[in-house]
Amino acid sequence: MGRFISVGNNERTYTLDYSVLTDLYRLMGKEALACLIDEFLSSHWQQVNALEATLRARDVQQINLTANEFKLTCQQLGASKLSDLYGKLAECGKSAEFGQANTYLHLIQCELAQLNVAFRQIGFTQ
Repeated sequence: MGRFISVGNNERTYTLDYSVLTDLYRLMGKEALACLIDEFLSSHWQQVNALEATLRARDVQQINLTANEFKLTCQQLGASKLSDLYGKLAECGKSAEFGQANTYLHLIQCELAQLNVAFRQIGFTQ
């Protein structure tokens, strides 16, 4: 899955898993991958806003379903850290820990901004 680096006894997940991006690049080519990434980034902010509304409504089932769906999408695109955060949000949804869920949503928003920068740095977005 994602590349990890050991930090003491903790593991740190990188924003991007370059091995996944390399595989996608080989499979799709640069233009198609760039289009996929652009679509992901442009639609993902809207999806995060919808997830925020779901959290406000405290819809436990929808939080879990949506967070797991986003987790898989991020995983397939190599957005390892974002995928991990969605996994943690899904767990909060299952246990109805809404305060913690809001914290993870904030971290997701921050990581999405970082992901945008990372994709720009490697030349896949403008």
